[in-house]
Amino acid sequence: MKLFTIGPVEMYPSTKIIRDNGFVHFRTDEFSNLVKDTLMKLSDLLGNNKEHSLIYMAASGTAAMEAAVENCVTENDKVLVINGGAFGHRFCELLKYHNKKYDSIDLAWNEALRANHLNQYENKDYTMLFVNLHETHTGQLYDIKMLSEFCKRNNLLFVVDAISAFLADEYDMDKYGIDLTIISSQKGFVFHRVCHLCLLANV
Repeated sequence: MKLFTIGPVEMYPSTKIIRDNGFVHFRTDEFSNLVKDTLMKLSDLLGNNKEHSLIYMAASGTAAMEAAVENCVTENDKVLVINGGAFGHRFCELLKYHNKKYDSIDLAWNEALRANHLNQYENKDYTMLFVNLHETHTGQLYDIKMLSEFCKRNNLLFVVDAISAFLADEYDMDKYGIDLTIISSQKGFVFHRVCHLCLLANV
């Protein structure tokens, strides 16, 4: 019998062996030190120089996306979503479910995101941009530099689902002014043998 994580990637045999050895109790110093150590390493990998800004979640990637919507989007916000596939569309569904104001840039199948898609949304009072950076449903990797510059020009909070992009594509929160990153264990991350899900907020 094979054991899979949530997603398309099988767990490493070494991970299953560790599971059989039991778990470190969360009230011990050993557990606290392990968490601190992994958070520091994640910060380095993400290009995030903020302290105390990572949150582990024992949940799916979608749960982390929903946490971002519920905890970061207020009734006064107006969100712009890059909707180019199943995962961009999931952001739209979550925003709609939680009665948040949003508009979406809807891309056709395999349509690349270009500057002209963003031009009509310049200076339109949006407060946040949500994007699934590497839309694996269609195979599109969006131009992070272009999106970063758009957010900076328009003073938008930049929220990135990097579940597929992290550790597989160029990614640096400080360099690109990313305010919130969502990562999980089942795609790019899994190849580095990390088995936690987390929501990282650069605040």
